[in-house]
Amino acid sequence: DQVVKDGVCVPDAKTYTVLLRGCLQAGLVDKALAVTRCAYHLPGHDLRETDGWYQGVEPSGLEDLLASLSSEQRESLVKDLQKQGISCPSQSLDKAPRRRHVAPRHH
Repeated sequence: DQVVKDGVCVPDAKTYTVLLRGCLQAGLVDKALAVTRCAYHLPGHDLRETDGWYQGVEPSGLEDLLASLSSEQRESLVKDLQKQGISCPSQSLDKAPRRRHVAPRHH
């Protein structure tokens, strides 16, 4: 909030992505969601938005967030993003978190 308020610099997608990932790593999923909503100028957060166009987050950061949200939070965010004409990575819209498949080793 202070950076945007002071006008020292304008956060870009990379900045918002770093913030949301830091929140996720700290287990602050709700704060990561608020950062993302702020980055896209969506309702449902109490952070100060940048002037002008939204900056958004990097696609990989959005995927990480969507995989961490409850189904209700995910559906709400996706709906709000789609209202703004923003598409979401299709693999992140699954109900279950993504899992990496590891093939069994043959000796």
